[in-house]
Amino acid sequence: MKPRPDPYQWIGAILGLVFLALLAYTQRDRFLPGQNDFVQLYAGSQLSGTPQLYEPEASKAVHMRVLGVWLQSVYYSRPPFYAFFLRPLGMLPYPVAYWTFQFCSMLALAGFLRIWAPRCRELLIFASLCLPMLSTLLTGQDLMFALLAAALSIESMRRGNDFAAGLLLSICAIKIHLFALTPIPLLFHRRWNVLAGGTAGGAVLLVTSFLSDGWDWPQRYLKLLSNPDLHPGAEHMPTLRGLVFSLTGQERAWLLTVLSVCVALLVALLAFRASLELGLAYSLIGGLLIGYHAYLQDCAILLLPFVLVLQNTKWVPLRGAMALALTPPLYLFLMAGQPYSAVVPIALIALLILASFRPAEAPQPA
Repeated sequence: MKPRPDPYQWIGAILGLVFLALLAYTQRDRFLPGQNDFVQLYAGSQLSGTPQLYEPEASKAVHMRVLGVWLQSVYYSRPPFYAFFLRPLGMLPYPVAYWTFQFCSMLALAGFLRIWAPRCRELLIFASLCLPMLSTLLTGQDLMFALLAAALSIESMRRGNDFAAGLLLSICAIKIHLFALTPIPLLFHRRWNVLAGGTAGGAVLLVTSFLSDGWDWPQRYLKLLSNPDLHPGAEHMPTLRGLVFSLTGQERAWLLTVLSVCVALLVALLAFRASLELGLAYSLIGGLLIGYHAYLQDCAILLLPFVLVLQNTKWVPLRGAMALALTPPLYLFLMAGQPYSAVVPIALIALLILASFRPAEAPQPA
């Protein structure tokens, strides 16, 4: 029988939600009218299929038309297939599209909690205190869709539907930089059908991108991604890039490359030694670290490693470190900027290093 949250956890979750609601209230002037990252998705939905999809000036024109202000550095930066699937939102007036999107995002979060809360008693309270999750909703981000798709993929693997699991994982291409290392544990555990499903799903999305935006979209997309205006605020990033910038005050590409390779190798070592689900948890933590473009809201992806770690190990140090990675004080350091923001990537690196000392355990029940 699956464990159910006890009354004290419900009380803690409610108090946490009240705390987050008070924080959200301070951001109401931008949140309520949708002056946030959703405008780039709306711009993408309207520019899909045109040569202007990755043109900053075209995005700026959409900003001015629907909001009356220009949100600098907020350009559509997802693959073309996503803009194609967002086209129905682009047919709606901006306020209607915005609240429709937010409703769907909260439904995705509810779906994630519905899957994992009965299995992980601690999830409700930690989710209710999760500043990155709040930031995801307040900034109009779409991480909840990738989080739900990844959770459903793991659920499919547990039920033996590996090909379907791979198809679901391919949806996470909307946040591909966070899932860049997930093939590693799948390869070590020889889950070929999952990889086949992911390849098939990725092929469909790739074909959709070419049909929607022509043969030259990769060139236009790479041009946008290489624009430094798209990646501001390194001192507020929970990544290796943020670590390097916070400690040195500069962008040191060579040091970032060395650290990224080291993290990828560490994830590979951990994935080789651990169960598949723990390997996936480590790959998501590593993916967040090596991501070039990630902020506070992207740390909400850690909700999935949190439940995977708590379900698959009884080793208290690792469980404690994973819980710490979701607590508010950690992210107050990130919000404080240089040099304090280095605390978050250091904590995540320490978590992965700690995992390498985990003693052998009997497999935990799903």
